Formats: sequence, C-alpha cells, structure tokens
Amino acid sequence: MKREGKDKKQPYRLSKGVYGFAGLYDEWKEEDGEILPSCTIIITKPNDLVANVHDRMPVILDNKATDIWLDPDVTDKEKPHELLSPFPAAQMRS
Repeated sequence: MKREGKDKKQPYRLSKGVYGFAGLYDEWKEEDGEILPSCTIIITKPNDLVANVHDRMPVILDNKATDIWLDPDVTDKEKPHELLSPFPAAQMRS
C-alpha cells in the first residue's frame, strides 16, 4: 500500500508470475524445551517499479536463482549474496 496523504492508502498489485522469495528458516529451542520455528523474508532496495510504492522489496528469485538458493551443496558463501539484488522491473507488472 502506498500512503496517499495522512490517513489514506492506495493498494497496488505487483506481479511477476510464479516466483520465489529469498528467505531464512531456523528452529529455536526455548528454555522450557519447546521448539519455536522462525522464518524471515530477505529484503533489498526496490527496483524502479516498486520504488513508486515502497522503499524496499523482497528479494524475488527466478527458477534458476531459487534452485541455487535452496541447493544444500552450494558451499561458496558469495554465491547466495549474488542473488540479493532487486528483481528487474522490466520482468514485472503493476
């Protein structure tokens, strides 16, 4: 939603088709032994399309990037970092 004045927000629909988000998942063990699942979606600076609506956006992954992000055999720590850029605005629509 884009803020339009003090109390008014304008909804927007931004789409790309089928995609993945870069995210992290972990489980934490609380003091009482209960397992607490936790996850987060990684964000980046907005592309030109999203910048009209918000100052950040989720890291959107295409099929190839999703495969790399989820591959447990990727050991090069720089490889996932290369995926953390804004998705090309030309491949999205509003």
